[in-house]
Amino acid sequence: MAQNHNCLREQEEKMTNTEQKEHVIREYLIGGAIAVFVLIMVFSVKNIIADDSFIASAQPAAAGSGGNVANVAGGVQNAKMALVDFSYQLTPRKLVKGVPVRIEVDASTLGGCMKYVVIKDFGVRKTITSGDNIIEFTPDKAGTFWITCSMGMGPGSFEVVNPDGTSDPNAAKQAAAAPPAGGSCGAGGGGCGCGGR
Repeated sequence: MAQNHNCLREQEEKMTNTEQKEHVIREYLIGGAIAVFVLIMVFSVKNIIADDSFIASAQPAAAGSGGNVANVAGGVQNAKMALVDFSYQLTPRKLVKGVPVRIEVDASTLGGCMKYVVIKDFGVRKTITSGDNIIEFTPDKAGTFWITCSMGMGPGSFEVVNPDGTSDPNAAKQAAAAPPAGGSCGAGGGGCGCGGR
């Protein structure tokens, strides 16, 4: 009888140990699931905040423009520019009328006459160097405008939207129009060396 009693007590202790182990495992699983959920939420929020279209849509100027409008910091809208596939590329591609613009140019992408940047509609003519790679102007009209070199080569375009984010009705026509006629880069064996760096 005493032996049966000891046997029952051992079984109860084993069950208690098993239940304790199961309880600990459940706690770890629940804790792990919560940690995974928190990590997923943190990365999701981080990606939403980092998304340019989300940031742009939070700005008043981006309301009707479909996003991709330059960020305004300290009363100045900032953009970057580089020569990509022999075309000036402005990022973001939309600026806001009436707000001063500061464009940081990647001088390492420019060579030859491509270093001399012209934005004719806003009176910009500037030779870009690694030590002087900032273009500043205030767009005073909405529409689509061209960026070229001094010879009219490497055309790239950007759009200036109204302060409420709306586009100029003629912007689509301007964008579809042919870029300004350029000179001949390298014609007749001479040329400006546009492609060189």
